Amino acid sequence: MTLDNQQSTRVSWNGFLFAFKDYYRRCSSMVVRFEVKVGLIGHFLRITIPQEIAKALDIKCGDVLYVSTDDMRIIVEKKKKRSGII
Repeated sequence: MTLDNQQSTRVSWNGFLFAFKDYYRRCSSMVVRFEVKVGLIGHFLRITIPQEIAKALDIKCGDVLYVSTDDMRIIVEKKKKRSGII
């Protein structure tokens, strides 16, 4: 392989990596993990949602969330708002 071919291959490979990283960034969601402590309020265990997550998911005071489990995970999902059309 000549120097020109090596440079061409390197440029093509770098272009592919750049395109792949850009595609992956646009198509995948970023996983963010926070450590929170469980508190006790009355007879209920409580955790707080970190402000960064609440802001990213547009969770506000009064919103309804669904809480479920999947093996050892707790899954919290925001209830989708219904459009005003019946």
